[in-house]
Amino acid sequence: MPLLFISLLPRSSSCNSRDYRSSESGIFLEEDPGGEEYREYSDYYSYYVDQDQHYQQYDQNLGENNYLEEEKLSYSLYKHCKPCDTAELKSSTDGPPCCPLPAGRYHSPSFSLHNYTNCGRQSISRIIGGHEAVENEIPWMCAILRSDNRWRGCGAALLNCNPVVLVTAAHCVQGIDDPSSIRIACGAHNMLLKEPSPLDRNEVRMDVSEIIIHPEYRDPAYSFDQEGPKLFRYLNDIAVIKVKNKLPCSSGVIYPVCVPHVGDVHTDSTGLLSGWGRTKWPNGMVSQVLKKIRLPVVSREVCSQVCSVGLNILVRVAVQTCHLADTQICAGGNQGEGACQGDSGSALVARYSDDEPWTIVGITSWSRGCALGGFPTVFTRVSEYIPWISEQYNLEYTSI
Repeated sequence: MPLLFISLLPRSSSCNSRDYRSSESGIFLEEDPGGEEYREYSDYYSYYVDQDQHYQQYDQNLGENNYLEEEKLSYSLYKHCKPCDTAELKSSTDGPPCCPLPAGRYHSPSFSLHNYTNCGRQSISRIIGGHEAVENEIPWMCAILRSDNRWRGCGAALLNCNPVVLVTAAHCVQGIDDPSSIRIACGAHNMLLKEPSPLDRNEVRMDVSEIIIHPEYRDPAYSFDQEGPKLFRYLNDIAVIKVKNKLPCSSGVIYPVCVPHVGDVHTDSTGLLSGWGRTKWPNGMVSQVLKKIRLPVVSREVCSQVCSVGLNILVRVAVQTCHLADTQICAGGNQGEGACQGDSGSALVARYSDDEPWTIVGITSWSRGCALGGFPTVFTRVSEYIPWISEQYNLEYTSI
C-alpha cells in the first residue's frame, strides 16, 4: 500500500552569510542591497528555539489566535533560507542557524482535544491511489524510529501540536520498556530500515518521554455472551506517545489531522491511507518513500468478510474465524489495494467530498494477508477513543 509529502524550494544563498539586527518587534530584520527590509527564516528559527519569552512578545503583537497571518509570515521567511545538512537541531546560542525545521509556530497550549483551524488539509490534492506522495503532502503523518534514527516499521498520526498528541497502534509499541529507545519523526518522507534515515527538508525528530498502551488492548481477545464464545483480533489496538520536544506546526507542512466526533463511523466515505509499508505481498520490500492510496470506508457487512474463510476451493463453506468489535472499522477490499506490513499505526483518514478536510477515522491494525481481494483492512476506530486519548494528556474532550 502507498503514502507521501511536499517541499518548498529554498534560495541558493546561505542563511549564515548575513548581518543580523534586531527590530523593535523582537524579530530579526535585515536590509537587502536594494534597501528593502525583509526577514530571514534562520532568524525566525533562532527566535523560536527555547525562547518562550520572545514568542510571547511576538504572540501579543500578532494576536493570540492569528494563525493565518503567522503562517503567511513563516512561509515568506522560509523561501529565503537554505536548509541545514545536519540531522540535529542547532542551538540558538551558536548564532543564527540555517533551517532544519519547517516554517512553523509553537502554538499556544491546548486545554481540550479539538480541531485546529485548517486541520486535515493536504498540501496538494493529487491522489489517485497507490502512488508516491509528494514531500509533506500529508502533514499529520509521522514515523516511529529507533534511537539511532532507523525506521522501526510503524507510523503514527499527529492530532494536536501543543501538547503534541500522537496516536499509533498498540502492537507497534508493545514490549518497549524504555521510551528513549524510540524517536518520533514528523514531516518525514524518506525512510530506511537498515541504516539511519536521511533527514528530510521539513522533518522534525523528537525524543519520547512516555508510551501509553490502552489498558484493555488484547490479541487475541475472548468474550462469552448469549451467542456463545467470540474471538477478537487486536482489540483496543491503540496507544499514545508523549514526546519531550516542542513541535513547530504549520499548515501544509507539519499539522494535525481533524479529530472525529465521538461515535463517528464515516461508512461509505472516501478514505486515504499513507505509509512506508510493503508494496507487494508476501515478498515485497517496504517503501523507502511515503506512499498513499485511496480506500473506501466499508460497511460492517463487507468488513465481516475478513473474519470468514472458505474451508477449501471444492467445498464452498465459509467458517467464521473471528468477530469484529464496535471499536473497529474497515476500508478497502479490492485486490492490490490496502495496508501491509509496515503500515501499522498509520492513520486512515476520510471525508465525504473533495472540499472537506480529512478526519482521522482509523489506525491501521490488521488484515488477512495484504490487500487481498474481498478482505478489507481492519482499523481501530478512533472516534471511540477520543475521551481516552484526551485523558492521557490531561485535556478536556469535546464531541468536536
